[in-house]
Amino acid sequence: MPQLYRRTSGRPHLLKQGRRSPVVVAFLVVIQPLFLWAWYRHPSTLRSAVSHLHVRSARSFAAGGAGGAATAGDDRFSPPAFPLPVHHTAALLDYSNHPVAPSRPPATQFRLSPTLYAQATPAVAVVTATRDARADWLRQTAQSLFGQSLQSLVWLIVDDASTDPEAVDALRQLAKDPRVVVLRNDEGLGVGRSRNRALEYVAAMAEDTRPRYVVSLEDDDLLELTALEKVVYMLESNNEWDLGGFHVVRFGEENSLGLGGLHSGSRHLVSKNHVPDAAVVTTRALLKSGCRYEEDDAFFGAENWMLWLCLAKEGHWGGTVPEALFWHRIKPAAHKRRSILTLGPAPTSLLIKEKYAALISSGAFPEIAPRPAEQLENVRWDFSLTNALARPADEKTLLLLLPTFKPTPAGQAALRQLELLAVNGYRVTVVATHFRPVDGLALRPEMMKWTHDVHVLPSYVRPSDAPGYLKNLIRSRGIHDVVFAESELLYELLPALAEHLPDVRFVDYLHVDSSSETPRSFLLSTISERFTARTLASSQNVAAKLVSGGHAPSSIGVLPSGIDTQAFFPVSRKVRAFAKRELLEVFDKTTVILVSSPLSALHRPQLMPELVSALQTQGHSRFLVVFITSDVGGGDDTVSLDTLNREIAERNLAKHVRVFAGHIEHPESYLAASDIFLRLSTSNEASIMLAEAMAMGLSVVSSRTSGVAELLADGAGMLIDSPLEDKHDAAVAKFAHAVSLAIAAGPDRQRQGAKARAVAQDKLDWRATQMGLFDELRIAKHAHAKKQGKKLSWLKTSQVPVNPAAHYALQAVLMENHDETDFAVSQNRLKAPPRAGVGKELQDRCGETNPDMTAWIDSLERVDNCRPKVELLPRRLQRSSAFQCSAWCIWDLTTESGAGWMYDGSCFERFEDADKTWCRDWKHTRPKVTLSAEDEA
Repeated sequence: MPQLYRRTSGRPHLLKQGRRSPVVVAFLVVIQPLFLWAWYRHPSTLRSAVSHLHVRSARSFAAGGAGGAATAGDDRFSPPAFPLPVHHTAALLDYSNHPVAPSRPPATQFRLSPTLYAQATPAVAVVTATRDARADWLRQTAQSLFGQSLQSLVWLIVDDASTDPEAVDALRQLAKDPRVVVLRNDEGLGVGRSRNRALEYVAAMAEDTRPRYVVSLEDDDLLELTALEKVVYMLESNNEWDLGGFHVVRFGEENSLGLGGLHSGSRHLVSKNHVPDAAVVTTRALLKSGCRYEEDDAFFGAENWMLWLCLAKEGHWGGTVPEALFWHRIKPAAHKRRSILTLGPAPTSLLIKEKYAALISSGAFPEIAPRPAEQLENVRWDFSLTNALARPADEKTLLLLLPTFKPTPAGQAALRQLELLAVNGYRVTVVATHFRPVDGLALRPEMMKWTHDVHVLPSYVRPSDAPGYLKNLIRSRGIHDVVFAESELLYELLPALAEHLPDVRFVDYLHVDSSSETPRSFLLSTISERFTARTLASSQNVAAKLVSGGHAPSSIGVLPSGIDTQAFFPVSRKVRAFAKRELLEVFDKTTVILVSSPLSALHRPQLMPELVSALQTQGHSRFLVVFITSDVGGGDDTVSLDTLNREIAERNLAKHVRVFAGHIEHPESYLAASDIFLRLSTSNEASIMLAEAMAMGLSVVSSRTSGVAELLADGAGMLIDSPLEDKHDAAVAKFAHAVSLAIAAGPDRQRQGAKARAVAQDKLDWRATQMGLFDELRIAKHAHAKKQGKKLSWLKTSQVPVNPAAHYALQAVLMENHDETDFAVSQNRLKAPPRAGVGKELQDRCGETNPDMTAWIDSLERVDNCRPKVELLPRRLQRSSAFQCSAWCIWDLTTESGAGWMYDGSCFERFEDADKTWCRDWKHTRPKVTLSAEDEA
């Protein structure tokens, strides 16, 4: 009999082996298995198993690549060991995941070039007044500042007579950096006077050495590593502006996201400061206006506020980069300055409002609107700023470019390439050429796990400056490879970019667009072949289409995008049964057949209703066909969705068919609920959904096409010989017979699914398919060198002519996608209608930048009008919602009992137990904030 107790060297009193009591044995043999079975069957356990499918797994091949900051003198880049996404929405933002946290890429991604720094004029003067700073917080501030992508800065630290030994030592260490100037006060002068001493230092500098911009940064606050670069270039691109801001993350003792800013204009500034403390201001505005930080102790804590009001009075204002680029640390009560801002309506606070009331009443507030793009506006290719950024010695740099960060096949492939490159030591820059809020930024949080260098051009530069800014990114980072996908704009810019960046290798990556058999990008790729070093195709079939369209075969490489088999994996029988009940509301024994298909005739969606009828005729009754399509129909050679729904109704098939059209948020949930995956298409392309179904171990029934036959060979699936030329009835009969066999197969489906899973892991996982990227980049390097050797070498960079391609490209994109490419539109989106009371409070706190946020604030403003039978506590709801911007499940922050309010489509309804509501899935979003209980207002 095996031992039930083992010897434990550290506990001699347990060395003596005893005999188990009958009660313990009974528990182990009888009760414990019953308990575990009940736990396993509990809905919360199964729900957790299904929701686990929604979490994209971390890297499998990077276990040995633990990241962190590189050592001194070490130029290598290593991503974090346990990276976290960087969300910009209050509901998902992780307030511990600040710019220099170990879960972020190292702050050494950007490094100073001492040679360039000695030659260049600093672009920005960063002013910090400090007295006895906490050394650890000050070092974090230094990390975020020294790690800026704009390295041409000077840090003016005014030591206001510090006496703490650790603080003094930290300042002494910082002073060794060539970018730091420490000015020491012999006695404490206070924040305002100390900052003004730094401003006078800047004003006294010679004009040709004086920084153009000034920013005030407290000794414990942090900047995102691209913050200064983005705001400075926004002001360079909009020279009528003198102030630049950003959204603010408040972290520490209070966690919240501030979306107000300079774009809010005059609406609230006189009653409340909504301009971030670290806003960037032009030196010219400070010199011209004479405005300085307030030195009167009566306004202690309002120094920045007074400066912004003074500048506004003198006619200076600006705009906002719509990103959370500034992290303002909220200190514990013991460390807070006792200011007028924390004292409420003090007499001095009212004095500020009275002093500057004329800005509002007279209509004199300088709300300077951003300039809209103009027709055939001159393109600026070069900016006068020099960035003292060092180029990596290993030359491991690359730029990925997309139209947006929407999770399209191209976007997902770019994200996987980014991870692969980062794990292999690359410093990667990622650029989107279109600004599309919400869905167009969906991949940005995941991208920022692997790089700080993520840019959305129209959010801070005007269209005419976008090509020049792209050139600046490439040159300053020392980039030689640009991989782009789905970007018509870049194709049209290529002739001009190739002239300005002759040593840069442009590689386009083509994916399949399931809704169109001849994507426009295929034609543009062929036309632009002379300007690209290499073209990548996501499959052999894409490559064949390119060749048939005139593309040179030798310039094409095949690089399958692949799927994440760690995120799509087989589920247990119990989990599948639970998914059927919860998602589809069918019994466990129902056989679920999943059909994912575009509506074009090539994919034969019209077979689906007749197939369901045929299965009924064969005597099958316990089955459900789930039809998923991302199309809405209506184009040439497509089947209308209305036609399909009408035929389902006419045949009385509603019991056996569910149709889901549009974007599916979590396809893995539907795969988890399915038993069989049915592919009717005659396309040679293997769809992403087919690959995911194989990875999840589903039994696959598919028409035999060249792109699929190899994957489903040797028993990994059932292949049906049914070409497009098949008559309608014949095709239906073939598929009905095959599906009928699959339904009856039972246990054999599991063995077939295991083989499909093995094929998916071996041939379809992106970790394997994307490794070919490095070989393709090497081929592109050689091909580019050959092309360059054939060009005339007498043309120097300074002699580059004005290429009209850039003008026409910008004109075309503005005509077709004005709302997504014009900087003025992105700024105007930030503005919101004036509100009062609760609406004003939420608007100040959360911002109002899109229709969804407007609807959310509206619903909370009128909450009194739809009070349910249970006491709603409107004031508690509204106060709590200020800390949970955009949430439709709001937690009551005056209690830790788990109570809150959920939206029912028209009103917020009170609940006391979240587990009995849909809010149970959002418990993790509850802020770590506790408010004092208040009576209803």
